[in-house]
Amino acid sequence: MSIIILSGDTYSHYQEIAAAVAQNLNYTLIGPEVLANAAQQYKVPEKKLLKALEGSSSILGLSPVIKERYLAYFTASFMERLQKGKMVYHGRVGHLFVKGVTHVLKARLVDDFETRVRKVITQEGLTEKKARKLLLAEEKRIKRWISATFNVDEADSDLFDVTITLSDTTVDQSVALLVKTVQDVKFQPMTYSLKCMQDRYLASQIRALFIESQPSINVGARDGNVSLRATVPNKSEKEKLESALYEKVRAMQGVNSVEVNVLIDTIQSGKVLGSHR
Repeated sequence: MSIIILSGDTYSHYQEIAAAVAQNLNYTLIGPEVLANAAQQYKVPEKKLLKALEGSSSILGLSPVIKERYLAYFTASFMERLQKGKMVYHGRVGHLFVKGVTHVLKARLVDDFETRVRKVITQEGLTEKKARKLLLAEEKRIKRWISATFNVDEADSDLFDVTITLSDTTVDQSVALLVKTVQDVKFQPMTYSLKCMQDRYLASQIRALFIESQPSINVGARDGNVSLRATVPNKSEKEKLESALYEKVRAMQGVNSVEVNVLIDTIQSGKVLGSHR
């Protein structure tokens, strides 16, 4: 039931390595199709979901609230997929959704910049100058988005269990190292790690369920004990929301208890009152 999540640079060989590792271990390989599944499951346009997740600045009319909602949808779909175990996922930020889950091997594959430039030239048919410009701009955009969205530096080695510099090793050697590493006892499913994964899955499902009507909702889960925090503009809505959240979440599978904390947003309330003057 172990899982491998591979993160790599744009125009690198990490997808090729992910496919080889999955084949070697007889694991399921997943990647971009997770996005399509999330779009279908939550009935949102796949192109907009992709641009929101990529941090694109070119998408017009997509507010930060909508971007946050789409990220919640992707997280819920992704975590649901990981429940099956025995899979290899390749994607830039997958490892950030499973912090603390020890039966997930999180690996960073770093490719040489010049090698990636040559790949851009081949794939995109660009001159070397334009290929360099494209690659640098893409990397800057992605790093800025990851920092703003997840509040981390994607180059931080503490986020990964292993980092492989592809210029120092062959594809076959990288595959062999990952296959050997994931079989280490510390990456096997243990009670604590399985509970941690279940809690992250449960929290993601609950947040995706309510985020459209409650964009500010925060959800925590530990051993099936769920805590919810949300805001409303007035007291009458506070009581209704507390009751609705409690009843819906308490009925969900895997939930042992529910604690609801709904606060009155005085700023929002003031805006509402001002609009009626």
